[in-house]
Amino acid sequence: MDELPLLNETLCTGCGDCVTGCNYGAKNTVLMNYLPDAVAHQAQIFTEMDVHSVERSGADGRWIVHVQPLGMGRDKEFHAPPLPISADLVVLAAGTLGTTGILLRSQAAGLPLSGQLGHRFTGNGDVLGFAERPALTVRAIGAGHRAPDPETPAGPCITALIDQRVASTGDGVIIEDAVIPGLLAETVAAELVTQFGAGRQSPWNRTKECLSALVSFSSLSRSFSRVCATSVSPIKSGAW
Repeated sequence: MDELPLLNETLCTGCGDCVTGCNYGAKNTVLMNYLPDAVAHQAQIFTEMDVHSVERSGADGRWIVHVQPLGMGRDKEFHAPPLPISADLVVLAAGTLGTTGILLRSQAAGLPLSGQLGHRFTGNGDVLGFAERPALTVRAIGAGHRAPDPETPAGPCITALIDQRVASTGDGVIIEDAVIPGLLAETVAAELVTQFGAGRQSPWNRTKECLSALVSFSSLSRSFSRVCATSVSPIKSGAW
């Protein structure tokens, strides 16, 4: 990719689908800031590449990133080896699982790394839980494929938090608000029926509600308008 078009960040529509990516260009991601700036300073961007591993060249000390182009069938149909891309500096930012996977494969290929690699790491939210308060309506379902309703928006995800850490040690939890993206709403519906309805309904009724929730998104809106999703991140001092 040699150049990126001029990107204008738009206003948030309150659709609530932040977790699966903003479809309206309102989320201030690297696509809206760092990448255009990098291209403006002559950086090259390689898209649709699966990074396998990295290694340090013994000749000139440059880094070699081994990548496999996606969608071409090189690895599956022709069993072709990854392609090398060289760089003076490499920053791995593939997420908790992606970055760790790249480093483990690099270590297996001979890159000297710590024996603690793959230990004592965590995802963005360690616990994903749901709480219900029947007397309170909470709009916690993203619009998904539907047009956002300006009268009853779910709102952006993670805009507030409850900090329960102990100042002296850093131990404790941080509780953040969340919105279930519309893409996952039907799948989550079955889990919510099981979690909140298990002690109140017969097995037959629970089964019917689970099936209904999986088949129809509208049933989710009717049954779970009072459910709030929360993302909880325990923090332990010295865990990093």
